[in-house]
Amino acid sequence: MSRGTYHVTVRRDDPWWVAVVDGVGATETRTVTALEDMVRDLVVVMRELDDPRTFDVRWTYDLPTEAADALRDHQKSRAGCKATERQHEQRARRRGRKAE
Repeated sequence: MSRGTYHVTVRRDDPWWVAVVDGVGATETRTVTALEDMVRDLVVVMRELDDPRTFDVRWTYDLPTEAADALRDHQKSRAGCKATERQHEQRARRRGRKAE
């Protein structure tokens, strides 16, 4: 089964960060750090999915270049942190099974 991809356009509407998911809807948040979680929650609810990790998100930024670059760097860093957390969780589970 292939993973679906949702396209998101982000813009700033002070004091909100607005994310429009093509064909799904829109969500808003006051903090950049909440954008991805809010978008994933929106897709899960609107598409009646079970897991927010079962699809990919493609980001487009309707922002000044400097702001878009900074936001893109932030999201890449956050994705890297999440991937590392998943790896540690998987290793911990494997170690737990060996101990049983």
